[in-house]
Amino acid sequence: MRNFFLFLALISVSLSGYCDGLTVNVRPSVPNNRAELTIGNSKNHSQIVKINVSNNSNREDVVASKLVTVPANGNITDELVPIEGKKFSNELYWIYWRGVGDLRVDADQKGYQIPFSEGTQVSVCQFPHGSVPAIDFCAPKGTKVYSARDGVVIWTVDKYDDGGNSPNHFDKANLVEIFHIDGSKALYTHLDKGSIVVQEGQSVNKGDLLGAVGLSGQTSGSHLHFHVTKLNSDFKDDFIEPKFITPSSQEIKIIRGLKVTREGAAQPRIQANSDQVATKQIAAERREGDKENEIAGQPREKTPVQNAEECGGSGFKDEGAKAVDCYGKNRYERAIELFKKHVARNKDDSLSLARLAISYTRLNRHEEAVPAYQNAIAKNWISYDFASLYARSLFAIGKKDEAIKWNRRALILAPECNDCRRDLAIQLKDTGKKQEALKLLKDYDSKRLQDGKKEVFQGLIMLIEDELTK
Repeated sequence: MRNFFLFLALISVSLSGYCDGLTVNVRPSVPNNRAELTIGNSKNHSQIVKINVSNNSNREDVVASKLVTVPANGNITDELVPIEGKKFSNELYWIYWRGVGDLRVDADQKGYQIPFSEGTQVSVCQFPHGSVPAIDFCAPKGTKVYSARDGVVIWTVDKYDDGGNSPNHFDKANLVEIFHIDGSKALYTHLDKGSIVVQEGQSVNKGDLLGAVGLSGQTSGSHLHFHVTKLNSDFKDDFIEPKFITPSSQEIKIIRGLKVTREGAAQPRIQANSDQVATKQIAAERREGDKENEIAGQPREKTPVQNAEECGGSGFKDEGAKAVDCYGKNRYERAIELFKKHVARNKDDSLSLARLAISYTRLNRHEEAVPAYQNAIAKNWISYDFASLYARSLFAIGKKDEAIKWNRRALILAPECNDCRRDLAIQLKDTGKKQEALKLLKDYDSKRLQDGKKEVFQGLIMLIEDELTK
């Protein structure tokens, strides 16, 4: 997904720069020590622009800076005031960043429509993706995909044939990205080559046809990946959990394993009796307990809970599909059995090798997990959650330095992964690197406070500080 672009311009008093729909002018008034900034936007969507202005004689020294939203097909004129103690010259140099978005309004989570046709039933086969609220809707190849909300098309890719599990396919997905009036963007990926019927700059309404489900990009099966983000003032995408509604305005709560249509959630395959409900409630309470232990820096103590819902039934065509079904329902013992059979016949299926390894970790079978991770790595598999869980198993069997290395990799791949950061801090703390652990957490929480967000790691920070004072 595209986040932002960087443009440069060398400007005298009378010259202007033009790039990607933006016309930028910076006109100094030396006697008044001011400059006039004018930005025109010819795109059908608003854009966020951050501009740093320097004197051409010293390009490294920023004299003035401004962050603005330029409306769709509009322009802004603003005054630039220099930083205290600095002055504009007659010849200016500037650098600016731009991104699709709008800082003037908050994102509206409500009002999304399931992005398929009326009556088409699909499965929520993954939600969330690690720590972000992205959704995978599993559906057969060729299933029509429709816009979940009104907007403007800002990006399309329609050139890749079917992909596969290899990371080599990661950036080879056909896609459509749509901008909404609140400044957010929805991404629809893994579309079928030749199916996309919209183009950049086109306005679309909720329910308009976009394309069809495919197998492009890094994927082990046909599905639509859907997520919503909004660009922030640091030009990073904040993920937003969209709220889906039916035509009668009833909310559809997205849960992994749920079957949904545009009209609402389908009935579950098994009608849960009171015992099953109780079992699921116990599992939920134990998961919450795990979270509390993680926050407090205590070891995770997971008690296996039998999932009341069956998995890998006769409706699946092979061991691989059955294994994925069990994996998605946290039936890890059964998933391991099926994944082992599947990878014996499909030795290059790196995603299945990764899921086999993760299943061992989820059951605290760390001695078996580590060689399974190494098999997946040998087939070029790496993702942030894979790296983080591999680190967990390495640490459990005493390979602590190797574990810390892999948790660092997880954070590089996903800087916003709080579980990865927490795990790394705990591992640093437990290996005597308490100051490094403390800095890791404090730097992150300080940045969140600067961005107007809540701190995440206060409890763990206090525990480490207590240990340091002993």
